Amino acid sequence: MSKVILLVDDEEPVRHMFRRMLGAQGYKTMEANTAESGWELFLECEPDLVVTDLKMPGKDGLWLAQQIHSQDPNLPILLITAYADVGSAQRAISLGIYEYYTKPIDLHQVLGGVQRGLEFRRLVEENRSYQEELERKVEVRTQELERVYQELLQSERLSEVGRLAAGVVHEVLNPLSVVMGRIEMVMMDQSLDDRLRKSLQLSREQLKRAVKIMDNLRSFSKQRAPQRELMDVNELLSQTADLVAYETRSAKIVIEENFGALPEIWADKDQLSQVFLNLIKNARDAMPEGGTLLLVTHFDRQQDRVTVEFKDTGVGIPEDIQEKVFELFFTTKKKGTGLGLGICRGIIEAHQGTLTLKSNVGEGTTFTMTLPVSKKAQTV
Repeated sequence: MSKVILLVDDEEPVRHMFRRMLGAQGYKTMEANTAESGWELFLECEPDLVVTDLKMPGKDGLWLAQQIHSQDPNLPILLITAYADVGSAQRAISLGIYEYYTKPIDLHQVLGGVQRGLEFRRLVEENRSYQEELERKVEVRTQELERVYQELLQSERLSEVGRLAAGVVHEVLNPLSVVMGRIEMVMMDQSLDDRLRKSLQLSREQLKRAVKIMDNLRSFSKQRAPQRELMDVNELLSQTADLVAYETRSAKIVIEENFGALPEIWADKDQLSQVFLNLIKNARDAMPEGGTLLLVTHFDRQQDRVTVEFKDTGVGIPEDIQEKVFELFFTTKKKGTGLGLGICRGIIEAHQGTLTLKSNVGEGTTFTMTLPVSKKAQTV
């Protein structure tokens, strides 16, 4: 693309001379005969370089240079004058004039200045482009570091809870089982009055909940590294849905499948089945009056990732607790343990994947899982 040069001089013969010289070099010129009109033309045409006379009717060339550099400090400006003096030269330097010439004009010298000025402009723009690209890369890397840092915190937290869980389960589960057995034995006594029986029944239910928490903690503490193999996500998802088909039909929930063509992925089939089952059961619990659960899969070729979505028409999750549902021991269910979704996210992140949700109260919730396809990504 031809470079655009703005010529500002009140004498037509001078502009004509520059126009011919610059045109012969392939440059496009725009012309003005006053500093004020030159300023207006600058705002319209955004030139790559300016050649201006110093003395003109009205405002002078230094005024024009000051206006231009207030908008574009790096634009090269060549100043030409027939009345050189120390004061104007000092002002020109202070305003960042690129080069300063006196009449009579040496056209070859001015042409060289134009070429140098345009090269300077190119280098400035190139440097600006590099800087913008560097800033963009820094921003991307900063976001990646923040994500990795958060994943590391979560990983360390899960690891610590896992170690704690192993000890807690061993020390607590046996005594709980003993107490549960004693309560069962006492309740076999037919002479118990109703009030005491109800009290024991309540105690038994709470103990069952505690045992369930311990069982989940035991599963959590024994989480192993994924044992990966090539597997078909669509097939596993359909099989998992079939496992709970009776439960979902009884709860008046319709499961619909919208599966895209997927490549096989390297993953732990048992662990993914556990995640799928947990998310399907969560959707069932979120639709106490029945509803629809849509299972969607598709392949993102650009990202080389498989996406699985669980879209329910349930009660939804309030915005202020949406991220908390992945925290260990946080639950909105009366009989929940708060470990399911935390374990699910841990499994997916161990596969270098992601598990997120979007939800609107009264409209439903969508859990979205992404998993990398390549074996290389799976073995990092």
